[in-house]
Amino acid sequence: MLLNPSLHPERASLSRLPNEIKTRIIVHVLNRMKKFAPYSHEHWHILLSSVNRNFYELCCPFNWGELNLFDRQAPQLERLIQDALPRQANHVRSIRLGRRFLGEEFPEKQLRRVLKMCTNLSQLVVDIDTADLDHDGNFLIDPSNPVSTMLEPISQLSNLTHLFLRNCVMKKQGNNGFETCCWFDEEFVLKIIKNMTHLVSVRLDRIGSPHRIWAYDDSKSEGSIPRLNVSPLAVHLASLPSLKFLNLTSMHCFDSGWSQIKWRGVLEGFTLRETNTTLRAFHDFCRMFSDSLVFISLHRNDVHMDNSLLRCTLPSDLQDRFLFRLPNLKRLSICNDHVFPLLQLFRESRNIFRVSLMNMCYSHISFEEIESLINWQTSPWPHLESVLIHVDKKGFSREEKLGLLEVGKDAGVKVEIGALKAVRKPFFEDDAFSSHSEEIETVSSYPASPAASLDNWPSGL
Repeated sequence: MLLNPSLHPERASLSRLPNEIKTRIIVHVLNRMKKFAPYSHEHWHILLSSVNRNFYELCCPFNWGELNLFDRQAPQLERLIQDALPRQANHVRSIRLGRRFLGEEFPEKQLRRVLKMCTNLSQLVVDIDTADLDHDGNFLIDPSNPVSTMLEPISQLSNLTHLFLRNCVMKKQGNNGFETCCWFDEEFVLKIIKNMTHLVSVRLDRIGSPHRIWAYDDSKSEGSIPRLNVSPLAVHLASLPSLKFLNLTSMHCFDSGWSQIKWRGVLEGFTLRETNTTLRAFHDFCRMFSDSLVFISLHRNDVHMDNSLLRCTLPSDLQDRFLFRLPNLKRLSICNDHVFPLLQLFRESRNIFRVSLMNMCYSHISFEEIESLINWQTSPWPHLESVLIHVDKKGFSREEKLGLLEVGKDAGVKVEIGALKAVRKPFFEDDAFSSHSEEIETVSSYPASPAASLDNWPSGL
């Protein structure tokens, strides 16, 4: 006798799932793809889009949200313009532009058309290989650096919210033929960003300040504190009402003047890398955003105090003067030669729950110093959950690493220590700020036991 099929439930399938569940599946698949190839610049295409029409439509914002046009040639861009963008341009939110090789003709015409078609574009990463303005202050077109032809249309993208200008300018020095990195002038950067009034996140690198003028303000009690003509770039950034994230690398123009002006934006994240600065300038800048800063990242900066590098613990009076009282600070990353004096200055930022110490050698931070940060009886941060310590193989002995894991286990703090794998992004500002960091293969005190973690350590102790 045949069974009545209407009495049996329909077979479960992807196509019958609610759209909310389908979207979660798509996001999970995309995250897994990026996890196993985190540095691939290829266009991520989720194959779930081929399941049915519904999946195709749900996948489009993810498949076409980012366009990597770096080193793309004209025929590739023509196919993109003719076949895909008429249907998908409204999904594009982020584009990367740049050129590494000069063998083929630069596709200026096609790139301009792409920018014009992608009307919802909000994020741009551009590798700039020239940094010259003519006598009238206009972008100088350099045939040997074809990206210069794109600077004018880029500067007209007034709706951008996220911008990363990568300085790729290399010039030969003298007769020796060696190439060296060059600096952007502030005026050049301002020419690019002056119309971008909605910026939320700005990332800039290698910007000089050749016309900076120093003076001395005798009205200051310290007597010898230099007073600066304020950086034009700082003045412009301070005028942006939506600015929340500022990432600066090798900034000659970052100085005490940045804290002498009123900022309209409310910074939540501040990253300073490879910059020669003073403790006073850095402290005063952060103090302006004491109620809003959520994360701070310092990477290989030369921090000066009284005309010398900060190398040891400050006297008590200066510790009080430069104490960071940031009640909303949650994440702190420091990669400097002498990190412990800086860490001590954050002891009043009581809500820090994650600390990252990267590239620290044993001579620069000791076992006892790290232990004092983790131990629940001595740690200045009662809410500490995670400590990531990147050291070379000679930085700590196996016994010391095991000891720190035990200290973390007793304190309920996840401790990860060792030399991070090459596939690991170099600094925690790129790790989605996870306090659990499932992507990191390290010696960890939590949740596995120290012995189990050591067995899984890829590069040995």
